Amino acid sequence: MKFLESGAATRDEIVKLLSDAKTIKIAVAYWGDGATQDLGFDKLSERNVSIICDLRSGGCNPAEVTRLQEALGERKVRMLDGLHAKVWLTEKAAIVGSSNASANGLGQEGWETSGLIEANYLIEDKIALKSIDKWFDGLKSKAIKENDLEIAKIQFRKNRQSRPGPRARTLLEAVSKWPENFENRDFFVSVYNEFDLDPPAEEECIRQAENRHEENLDCFQNVARIPDHSYLLVFTFENGRAEYEDLYQTVDNCFIEFGPAKNGKRENILLFKPAKFFGLRATPDREAWEDAATRAAAPHNGIWDGKMTDFYQFLK
Repeated sequence: MKFLESGAATRDEIVKLLSDAKTIKIAVAYWGDGATQDLGFDKLSERNVSIICDLRSGGCNPAEVTRLQEALGERKVRMLDGLHAKVWLTEKAAIVGSSNASANGLGQEGWETSGLIEANYLIEDKIALKSIDKWFDGLKSKAIKENDLEIAKIQFRKNRQSRPGPRARTLLEAVSKWPENFENRDFFVSVYNEFDLDPPAEEECIRQAENRHEENLDCFQNVARIPDHSYLLVFTFENGRAEYEDLYQTVDNCFIEFGPAKNGKRENILLFKPAKFFGLRATPDREAWEDAATRAAAPHNGIWDGKMTDFYQFLK
């Protein structure tokens, strides 16, 4: 028995273990982006491979599971709800421990898992291998259907939204060091020419705040619908320059339609409150953010009213 005290050491042993195995049985709950190629499954199509994952948990990247199926064949990749094991078994040895395949079950992938502390054992004892093999064969896995993949996409997206933010002192530091962390999040930028709400919209915003018993509730009028709990980095635009307003987050049931329909459309407001992104604020680097927003908005004369620009695209 050999103790593997890091994720990197485990990855190397897994690749070595799989490369010359004839029979491969894997019960690993969560699979993240790049695992198929990184672990060499794209070269194992002729081997006797069986993989079981917890596809619908939200910790599995359904796109990566599809890549596994394409590399190995659909029948070789199955699912089992509630699976939490991390077992890599061949006829020669097994690796058992904490390591998933590139993701940690919280919707994190790639560099996002680099700070995790992993531990695993490499087992070569024949009696132990027989016990693991019997356990694997007893798992009640089932074939993956198209509907399962659709459910997995929804759950995975939810987990990606709630995954932890980067460890940084300010939002700008987080963006500078780990821009990938902001991909696939409900995070938007708005640059608008300042204006007063129409009286009916202002009344509706006040009514919503009173009904919800919410302080500091604010709103935009007649903008695009975005999801609840989205982050908004907001700027006003005047005299050719963007000015930082605040970082907000939309509330529950944030998109409210009211009043009679005109030309098939009703008035709407988008409700939000001041917020921090995992404890990070943009205020310490206000000037840098204003410069970036000015460069982005100036060609449009700042007229982005009603438009919410994806934050990751804004960074790019």
